[in-house]
Amino acid sequence: MKTTTVIAGYEIIEELGDSPQATVYKAYPEKGTTRLLTVKVLKTAFLSDNKKAQFRQKIEQLKVLNDPMVITPKSFDE
Repeated sequence: MKTTTVIAGYEIIEELGDSPQATVYKAYPEKGTTRLLTVKVLKTAFLSDNKKAQFRQKIEQLKVLNDPMVITPKSFDE
């Protein structure tokens, strides 16, 4: 039996990959744009508060880049 992954705010199309630290999905946002996205879900059991702070900092740094070769993150939520 196939399990369905539900992530609030996204329509999951398929799982692209899985590792001990994270799972990556192809998805559409439920509202707004019809642009296809990748959604990376970190497995928080592996993340200390320090590691979460590092991810938030990386996301803020990548948000300001305007390079078509870089995936622009939108948010880091728990």
